[in-house]
Amino acid sequence: MKKYSVSDLQGCNFMDDTYDEPMTMEDLRERFWNLEDANTEKYEEFTPEYIEMIWGVRFEEVENETRI
Repeated sequence: MKKYSVSDLQGCNFMDDTYDEPMTMEDLRERFWNLEDANTEKYEEFTPEYIEMIWGVRFEEVENETRI
């Protein structure tokens, strides 16, 4: 199962916990979905590409379960 960490393109430590514990893309979608104020988008349209654009982040696939 592919896992990802999240890089904050604005230079903050937003979601830096994913470097210690990478998450599946579905888990990340749910996490960002729950951060949305009004959940104005349909979940089906709440794609990784959309999240990266709106939140200013980049998803990075990791080869191992955890990074050291």
